[in-house]
Amino acid sequence: NTTISPYNIVGIDNSGAETSLPIDIQGGYAYFANDSLGNTKLCYDTQYDKNEFYVIYVDFNDIVFDSSATVTLLTSNKSDINAERVFSPTNISQHTEFKQIVKSDTEGRIKFDVVFSNVKKAGVHVNITSIIEDEEYRMLSSKDNSVRMVFLSSDIVKSGLESVVISNWVDKYASLRSDFLSLSGEREPYNGTTDYVLTEKFDFLGLAGDPIYINQNCVGEMLTTINANRTDNTDLSWELVHEMSHTFDGIAGSNIDDIWNFDSEFFANLKMVYVLDKNAYYSEASFTDYMSTLEGMNTLDNGVYTSQGFTYLFLSTIHEIDDCYLEHLENLFEIMIHNHSLNSINVNPFSVFESAFYEEYGVPLYSFLTENEYSTLKSKYYFS
Repeated sequence: NTTISPYNIVGIDNSGAETSLPIDIQGGYAYFANDSLGNTKLCYDTQYDKNEFYVIYVDFNDIVFDSSATVTLLTSNKSDINAERVFSPTNISQHTEFKQIVKSDTEGRIKFDVVFSNVKKAGVHVNITSIIEDEEYRMLSSKDNSVRMVFLSSDIVKSGLESVVISNWVDKYASLRSDFLSLSGEREPYNGTTDYVLTEKFDFLGLAGDPIYINQNCVGEMLTTINANRTDNTDLSWELVHEMSHTFDGIAGSNIDDIWNFDSEFFANLKMVYVLDKNAYYSEASFTDYMSTLEGMNTLDNGVYTSQGFTYLFLSTIHEIDDCYLEHLENLFEIMIHNHSLNSINVNPFSVFESAFYEEYGVPLYSFLTENEYSTLKSKYYFS
C-alpha cells in the first residue's frame, strides 16, 4: 500500500482502498484512485476563473521510495492534448518539488492527477496560484487579448528586450490569427484566444493544441530575431505560425471538424503561407528559401508521398496559374467549408478537395500534374 500523508496544506492518507471519499480543497475536492498500472494517484478537481493560466506546485517530504520512483502530474483538460508529451515523470529524492503550468477549461475547472510510481510513503503539499503571481513566468498578450504567450522570465531578461517590444511582436500573431479565422469560415477552434506556452523542454519543436507548446530551447533564438529585425516584418517565427495554423485544422479538442482535411501538415503549411503572404510578413527571399526546402522533399513523381512535397507541388501549381492565388485560396476554403456542411459523413476527404479545386479553377487538379504524381496521390488517398 502507498501512504500519502498530510504535509503543510493538502494531503490525504490512503488506506489502500482503490478510491476514497472526496476531500474538500481549494474550491474543489481530491480523492485517491489506482491507475491501470496499479500506481496510486491523487486526483484533483478544482474550480477557478475560466480559460486562465495557473501554476500547480507539488512539494514532497518524508518520502519512502524505490530507486526508480517517479511522480507525474497529468492534466485532463480535453483541449490540452499534449500535456503528457510535454511533462514527463519526475524522479524524486528525499525532498523534492516541482511545478507545472495548466490552463483552466471553459468552465474554469482544473482537473489533474498526481501519479506516484514505486513510492511507498510521501508527504504531499499541492498549491495552485495564478501565473501572474509567480515571478518565474511572464505572460504577454496582444492588444486584443486574442494571442497570449507564456515565457520564462529569465528568457525575457536574457533577450535584453523591453516587454513592450515583445508585446508588439505578439500583436503580429494576432493579425495572422484574424486571417486564419476568416479563412476557416469564422470558426473559433477554442474560446477566442490562441495561447502559447514557451517554458518547457520536450522532444518536438512545437505541439498544437490548447495551449500550443513551443520548445523552450527555441525561445532564445526567436527573441534574438526580434532584437535584430525590430523595424521590419521578417521577425516572425514560422514555427509559431505553423502551430497556430494547425489549431484551425480540426485537431482533437477543438470545435472544428473538417472532413476535407486529408493531410493536416499540408493544410497547416498552406494556411501558413496564405496568412504570411497576405500580411507581407515574410520577404520574397524567405519564401524562396521555404519553397527550395520543400522542393527537395517533393518525391511524388517517384511514387513517394510527403506532406512537404505536395505542399511544394500545389503552391507551385497555383502560382503558375495566375497572380490571384490568395483570392483563389479564399474561394477554395469557402467551397470546402460549404461542401462540408452538405456532406458531413462518408465522404472521401481528397475527393472533396479535388471537387473544390475544379469548381474554383474550372480544370481538374490532375491536369497540372504528371501521371506519376497523380498516381501517387490516388494511391495515397483513394486506394490506401
